[in-house]
This record gives sequence, C-alpha cells and structure tokens, in this order.
Amino acid sequence: MELADRVFEGREYDKQLLHDYGFKPFGGAFRYETLIMDGQFIFQVTILDDRFYSDVTEVETGDIFSLYHVDDATGSFIGQLKYEAEKILNDIRKKCFNNRIFKCSQTKFVLEYVFKKYSSKAEYLWNKYPYNAVLRREDNKKWYAVLLTVERSKLGLDGDGVAEVIDLRGEPSEIAEIIDGETYFRAYHMNKQHWYTIILNNKISNDEMIKRIEKSFSLTR
Repeated sequence: MELADRVFEGREYDKQLLHDYGFKPFGGAFRYETLIMDGQFIFQVTILDDRFYSDVTEVETGDIFSLYHVDDATGSFIGQLKYEAEKILNDIRKKCFNNRIFKCSQTKFVLEYVFKKYSSKAEYLWNKYPYNAVLRREDNKKWYAVLLTVERSKLGLDGDGVAEVIDLRGEPSEIAEIIDGETYFRAYHMNKQHWYTIILNNKISNDEMIKRIEKSFSLTR
C-alpha cells in the first residue's frame, strides 16, 4: 500500500485545512511540496478524491527517487528518508484530516461535543492501532478519554464483530457501583481503579454521556 494511503486510511480531509497547510490546486487534485534530507530531495504529496500519493524527487537531477517506493529497501539513508517523509505525512494527517474511523452515531456525537466544548480533537497516537484515539486537555495535556474499537468477546459480550467504546475517569466508589457488564465495564486497557469503559451503542442517553465526559474532564485537572 502506498505510504500516504496507509497514513491517511480511514480519515477524510478538510479542503480549507489543506489550503492553510500549504497545498495548492493541481488540476483536479491538491498538491504539497517541501524539501527533505537537508534539501537534497523534494517530497511531494498529492490528494485526488479519495486517493493519496507521495513521491520523492532528487533536486539535482529532477528524477524520481524510486527506492522510496520499495518496501524492503534497507540502509540508514533510505531509512532516514522514509522517516522524514512519514513524519510529514503524520503531521498533515493531524492538521488537515478528520476522523471517519468510528461509525457509531454516539461516537460521532462524542467527537462533535468535545470539539465544541473543549476544542479537543481525537489524537491517533499508535500506527499499530489506528482504530484507537485519545482525547486530552489543552491545559495540562492529560488524557480525559480514550476511544477504542475492540472485539466484543474481549468485553465478555455475545456475538462476533467489534464494539466502539470510551474509557473515562471516575471515582473508585462510583466505578464499583455502575459496572454492569452490559453498558458499563471495568476499564479496557486502563487502570481499573480510576477508569471505566462505556459501550457506545446509545443505550445511555447523550445527556448522561455529557455528564460523564465532563466529570472525567474535571478529574484530570
């Protein structure tokens, strides 16, 4: 898979944000160029509809650097070049793309709410786990929520497939009271004394979800 396709997979771009970042119209596409490797190469990113392309061109000759597209190319030089290219792609993803990984309507509600309330945007920190994201406070950078896509069986639920969940901070006494194994669970991949998990399937109201998000936000001061 093309590196840009892999980095941008599951996300949709915002044309205004692309423009602000430095992308220029190119035919029916958008294109961004910048120098890498101490100015030896031009790194080029092209976005056309839902396809994403990237290329590396040698400044001195104007030739495409074909090793960039060879997955098993090794060596410190090509490794550094790919590292710089992927770093730029990740920065573009962070600043110009919105999430479309999560499909549940309540997950989308959560993302819209925290952006309006706290200016929080989901951060996808792990390339190995592209369907997991964190929400953090702007003032102290602490996480107040984690959004995850997990197999239903790992939550002890019947049926195949995956579930979208949110991990939130809570007070230990409250957490012990609300765990029911149906909607509220012991925290998935977080400290089970101070965090708990809610399955995002609209079984609790959005008003209740707001209260719990705000409580979690408050506890991470």
